[in-house]
Amino acid sequence: MAATAGYNAALKVGGTPTTITDEATTQLSAGPPQVFQITASTKRVLDPATAVVIKDNTTADVTSDFTIDFNTGTVTSATGGYASVTISGKYIPLHTVALCQVATINAAVAELDTSSLGNAYTDFTCGKGTAEGEITYLGALSDVLDGGTLDWQTIFDGRTLFFLEATFSTRLFLGWGYPLGVPSELPQDGVVSHSLSWKSTSRRATTQNTEVAFTFTDA
Repeated sequence: MAATAGYNAALKVGGTPTTITDEATTQLSAGPPQVFQITASTKRVLDPATAVVIKDNTTADVTSDFTIDFNTGTVTSATGGYASVTISGKYIPLHTVALCQVATINAAVAELDTSSLGNAYTDFTCGKGTAEGEITYLGALSDVLDGGTLDWQTIFDGRTLFFLEATFSTRLFLGWGYPLGVPSELPQDGVVSHSLSWKSTSRRATTQNTEVAFTFTDA
């Protein structure tokens, strides 16, 4: 595998949920299971707070036959047999963070101790997953990030849940998180920079009995 220059990475933050109606999809797998994904790459992050409706050829409501990946705009039917499907709901537009200098992401799972008496070594099993990271930013904390409605300072002051997309090499990180801190650095021999530290959280989808958290997928 070849090394990848870091400057090729990109960071985006989610904006205001926007309505889509009978949005076209592309079949990824004929199945079963049969898999479709929203064709327009800019409309694939679905708002879990908004009901999603899946139709067969824009007519019959077949939502109950599908599971939904809200972070990638992918829907899966265990039985299949659909010629095409459309999706209605709201998507989250993603806006590039300008002047981002460094971004770190650390995904991990909790270690649950399963050790017992008589065993001289530690045993454990994997528990819940989480992700956290930090974004170093050369602009002002008040600079708008998503087309005029959010900035880092507002996100932090309001303890605002936000969506983050990070592109690195051929992989994508997509997930929801809360801000934890906004440290600043003022070096005498460099430029002022600000950082936002964050940690992932999950959201319960309105129309699905599932939690939406973070995803790693192909770019």
